[in-house]
Amino acid sequence: MNRVRLSHKLLRSYGLAWCLLALGLGVTAVAGLIRFKQVRELDQLRFHRLVQQATEALRDRLAKYEFALISLADFAASRPSLTVAEWGFRVRFLGPEQNYPGLLELGVTETETHRRARQANDLGFAALKPSLVESNALYLLHAWVRPPSAYDGIAPRFFSDPAVKEAALLAARSGYPSYCYRRQLSSEVVGNPARGFTIIVPIFEPGPAPSPANPAASTDRELPAWRETHARGFVFGSIEPNLLLDHLFGTAPREIEFDLFSSLPPSQKSWLNARGPAPPTLLPGFKAYLRTGAEMKFHAQEWTLNFHTTPLFERESSRYRPWATLAVGATLSTLIAALIFIQIHARLRQESISAELRSACEDLQRVQNERERISRDLHDGAIQSLYGLQLTLGHYDRLRTRQPQAADEVMDQCRKTIDATIAELRTFIVQQAPEEEVNAASSDPLLTLRQVVHRFQSASSVPIHLLIHLPKHASITHHQEAHLHQIAQEAISNSLRHGHPHHINIELEGRDRHLRLRVVDDGSGFDLAQSHSAGQGLANMQARAAQLGGRLQVETQPGHGTQVTLEIPMEPEYAAARA
Repeated sequence: MNRVRLSHKLLRSYGLAWCLLALGLGVTAVAGLIRFKQVRELDQLRFHRLVQQATEALRDRLAKYEFALISLADFAASRPSLTVAEWGFRVRFLGPEQNYPGLLELGVTETETHRRARQANDLGFAALKPSLVESNALYLLHAWVRPPSAYDGIAPRFFSDPAVKEAALLAARSGYPSYCYRRQLSSEVVGNPARGFTIIVPIFEPGPAPSPANPAASTDRELPAWRETHARGFVFGSIEPNLLLDHLFGTAPREIEFDLFSSLPPSQKSWLNARGPAPPTLLPGFKAYLRTGAEMKFHAQEWTLNFHTTPLFERESSRYRPWATLAVGATLSTLIAALIFIQIHARLRQESISAELRSACEDLQRVQNERERISRDLHDGAIQSLYGLQLTLGHYDRLRTRQPQAADEVMDQCRKTIDATIAELRTFIVQQAPEEEVNAASSDPLLTLRQVVHRFQSASSVPIHLLIHLPKHASITHHQEAHLHQIAQEAISNSLRHGHPHHINIELEGRDRHLRLRVVDDGSGFDLAQSHSAGQGLANMQARAAQLGGRLQVETQPGHGTQVTLEIPMEPEYAAARA
């Protein structure tokens, strides 16, 4: 039973430790996830701020390049003809190599239509105004190429490229700069042919544009047509994107990178800042901590920028701190739970050892109690019987010569006493009777008490009177009977041995739901304070009274006799009979 209770207690204690561990891990996980969400939101805000800054910086830089080309176009439009000296002065004034990094080509062209009209005027013929769509070529008037150059000037095939002519037509019709796709330029970058995109700005003949009564018609048909026919040529500038971006954002490692595309949606053909065989952001297996796409509109064209974070951004980020917090919290929770487990195990082990020690002490106490019980029983039983036998033999010795017949009766009594003593000792050897037999009610509860009185009366000349006041339904158990027998025998024996009385009165009565046994003599009495060191008779009687749940009182004074009173609770049968 103790082991079962200990096992249940063990499970409850360890269950508490498991609950604490689960609670600690749960709290740590929730805190880590909340912190991770906060860090993620902060990183996204920082990333979008960097994206916005990069987009605005690129838009401003391209607007600066556009303004420079527009100023060249205005300068060319203000001259009937543009000489080499004028072009060179204007380019040097612009300072493209110092002020416009990445601008590798500059040039001014005229259309075939304008070329014919100019030549016709020079020959005295009327100027023809065919549409730009009908022209098949653009003629390079002046150019500037950033050295070092692997080519002598700008490749002629550039002007016959359909994409260039399409961009020029779009610029002429809209009146705004237009952008041409990425192509190979005439310059070199780090020993390799450069590639970049071209900005084309139209040059118109001086004169007012038409303004018909219907503005819608002007917008939809007449104004673009007028622009087409009055386009003298174009100013173009070719830009290498990587040089532009390196000068704009620096060459040091950046927190974000992006791929620049001149189309929407992005494609490999429209990839402008190429640094490899394919755009990384378009590869299927490309992964980044954060990535996004942004659109940048230039007049009638839309560009795409695919941004993504770099390892530098991730190093500056706190994204791993929540996981570290989670790991540290889980480790601490596990360590605390382990310490609790160890403490609970040690405490339960200590309780187990304490329980074993208590059980051993209880066993020793039971052995000691049993030893004291046997000692009391021997003292109150066999020894008192032997003392009574001694008295009987003394009485026999006195009667042997004077009254032989009475002496023989005394001898028979001695034999019976010896037989009873042998039986009592045999009982000690075979231990006590079963509990059912001990607790069973005796058929004659006063027989043992009468036998004790008769035995002492036959062995002594002192009159012993027994007085009993009990109802007819009264009954006592063998357990009570045995203790009453031992207490009465000890009280009578002490009176005869030490008190030398003239009379002994024994009274047993039932009153107020209690049984009361009183042994009174008129002997010499004794000093109760000095009696505890003389023997263990009184202590045995006190112990037996405690076992019966009652109390024993001894009243005596030297020269005034002794009165021993035992009072114990009635048994249930007796109480029911009284009721």
